[in-house]
Amino acid sequence: MKKIFILAWFFAFTVTFVLGSVLHSQFVLADLVAIGVSIPQSVRVSAVIDDLIGLLPGYGAVIALGLLLAFLLSGWLQQKLQTGSWLHVLSGFSAMLAIHALMYPLMEITLIASVRSFYGLLAQCIAGAVGGALFAVIVVRGRSKEKW
Repeated sequence: MKKIFILAWFFAFTVTFVLGSVLHSQFVLADLVAIGVSIPQSVRVSAVIDDLIGLLPGYGAVIALGLLLAFLLSGWLQQKLQTGSWLHVLSGFSAMLAIHALMYPLMEITLIASVRSFYGLLAQCIAGAVGGALFAVIVVRGRSKEKW
């Protein structure tokens, strides 16, 4: 079961980080377009790639740790309360919300600029929920294979 958990966490982290990073890039670029800056498609693609590389060490590490803690907690709660896999989706969403809600009061920083808006924050939380859904699917499939 530990192997399944680690595999599920890794894929959930990867999807959450990539989706969150791409969404962040697009929110920042949309803000620039809103003030009249023309951004060609090639610059959009370049910005996404640069953000994926640039955000991985810091933002990626925070997401990895946040999701690890969230999935450990949701797994424990799922066993205790006999809930469905939806709890992992909620924990992914909540982990991203907690990451961004706690960083400013603790360190007086906003990890990424896009979360300064409600929709930017919501987009990051949805990325976490997608990662949580993937985590749930992998864990459920892994458990069903263990029974055979």
